[in-house]
Amino acid sequence: MKRERVGKLVGFLGMLLLGGVERLPAEERAGDGSLEELIEVLRSENFSDRKEAIKLLGAQLTEEGEAVADRLLDAYVRFDDPELHFQIRNLLFRWRIHEEGAGIRPGFVGISMMRSIVRLPAGERLGAIIVAQVLPETGAARAGLKVGDVILSINGQTFPPQDPGTFFLEEIGGRLVETSVKLDLVSPQGVLDLGLLDQAEPQELNRLLLAVIDSVSRVPREEWRTVEITLGERPQDNPMPPDLLSRSRMPLLKQAQELFQEWFQAELAERRKE
Repeated sequence: MKRERVGKLVGFLGMLLLGGVERLPAEERAGDGSLEELIEVLRSENFSDRKEAIKLLGAQLTEEGEAVADRLLDAYVRFDDPELHFQIRNLLFRWRIHEEGAGIRPGFVGISMMRSIVRLPAGERLGAIIVAQVLPETGAARAGLKVGDVILSINGQTFPPQDPGTFFLEEIGGRLVETSVKLDLVSPQGVLDLGLLDQAEPQELNRLLLAVIDSVSRVPREEWRTVEITLGERPQDNPMPPDLLSRSRMPLLKQAQELFQEWFQAELAERRKE
């Protein structure tokens, strides 16, 4: 976001401030007033003003990171204002999680996958996850998963036909490193060269996948096998999706909150010493 645009928007917001809100001395404002005046707007009693200021401060946090975070922390200590405290804490929490990762350790299975639908012998339609690649030294590799295995449930929950991939990723992504999950799967036999699945050309891949699904469709539920996988660390080159927390389950969110609180209190304590 261009500073000129920010300055104009802040100027407009400043005119809307109620008279009861204490304004900072002019000499304490930034050159175009953007950051300090946005912080001041957070103390306004006008909801729409605060909402716009939160949006602009979030954009500045994304662009400038720690420099803006430091100013927000300073303001938190400087002002004894519950509304300001609430908004600054929320801004910093979102920034720490989505921009910095904040030390959160979401679980990682260790596969790449393809999505499909199978029809069981009884006629039931389920979503399915076909293992396209097993990464070495991961929970999936240690549990013996192979290319071509078809995962049909996680912790006893089958996958919806509409979007099995999203369901699977949410279940895994909301769990912590070193926790375990149980996968029910079928290993097709005699229908394909498993080593070709993640290397095949599109036409050949379609043929192989049809063969896999046809094979799995003949296997009743009681013959599925269960594999328990301990989730490992997510590799550096496979980062956490930015919207993971908005989709995740409670264990991951709880860890995020605990880690943020530890960081936040340490930052405040350091500033209160000064």
